[in-house]
Amino acid sequence: MMKSTKNVPGSIGMMFPLSECAGKAPLNTGLIAIVAIVVVVAGIFILSNNPLIPPSIPDDGAIPSQSETASTQLTPPAPPGTPDALKTELSKAKYLKEVFTIDRDRYDLFEKASVYRNETLDQTKQFFYDCCNLSNEEEIFSDIPPFPTDFAEVAYDLQVGRLYQIGVLGPEYYKQPEFYFNGLEPSITNQKFAFKPWSEPQLQYWGDYGFLTYPNRQFDTVSKSGRKSFTASVFTTNGWNIQNYVGVHLVTSSSDSKFFDIKVSEDKTGQPYFLLEPTFPKFYKEWATKVVIEGEVKPDTPLGIYVIGLNAVSPPKEINEKWGDEHKGLYAPYGFLAPSGNYIDLVIAVTE
Repeated sequence: MMKSTKNVPGSIGMMFPLSECAGKAPLNTGLIAIVAIVVVVAGIFILSNNPLIPPSIPDDGAIPSQSETASTQLTPPAPPGTPDALKTELSKAKYLKEVFTIDRDRYDLFEKASVYRNETLDQTKQFFYDCCNLSNEEEIFSDIPPFPTDFAEVAYDLQVGRLYQIGVLGPEYYKQPEFYFNGLEPSITNQKFAFKPWSEPQLQYWGDYGFLTYPNRQFDTVSKSGRKSFTASVFTTNGWNIQNYVGVHLVTSSSDSKFFDIKVSEDKTGQPYFLLEPTFPKFYKEWATKVVIEGEVKPDTPLGIYVIGLNAVSPPKEINEKWGDEHKGLYAPYGFLAPSGNYIDLVIAVTE
């Protein structure tokens, strides 16, 4: 079972042998004893010249209550309506529903677009119908599954790092755009960016290709004398405001193959390459998918901590030609851009 963190770049094929962490030589016990005596003597000298001062008592002799003392240490109240403010106003159950439950009726994307375009709402609706065959906002999400009833609770567990077995989550979770907003304050910024193509439409700026992964850093420990294998699940999506079908092929570095046997497979096809569908003018059915990464440590791998890096390249030539024919003018193989680190990092500790 892999444990995960979010948005932390890594490096390819890095190894930190555990032997390097061991001490080089024992410390001199006599020296330690001398240092301890000096520290004790210094402490006695300081206390004799600076005795501990009890809390001050008011002139009337009344001892401040615990609440009165704490009130002087309170931080300024959080702005109304923010998650921190809601924590002081709601039970945990209501807090989860308020912060993590998605209500798309409150997005008002067409209304915001009408303000942005300086026209009436009816004119904006006609604009979206003419440009994109959208009759209403609901059609933006019509191809993806409906929300599961426990989406708010699962989103919270993901946010606080309590849910490790993310591989059990189905498309009703990972195909929701809001699944990738990370909750709380970051979700506000991510939501505005993700839905900006509708709230502030600028059709002349076409998104050709994009690629996102979540979570992009996971951890596990394998043992050469016990459990030798690991499995990680990663959700991959097309980028925001992408109008092309994007072909992606996930590969590991050659240095990683020296120490591990690794298999990368998309959830439905079992292949390391897959097709991500557009995210504009609506979220298409296959805009997001799940990738499973299975690995096994090789017998001659030294003990240590390894970072297995996975990156996106263009799919094989015959696959590119096939997808290009199926989506003429709207297909783009990925692989022209690369992050500073890796798209996916698997941090694997190899023990005896």
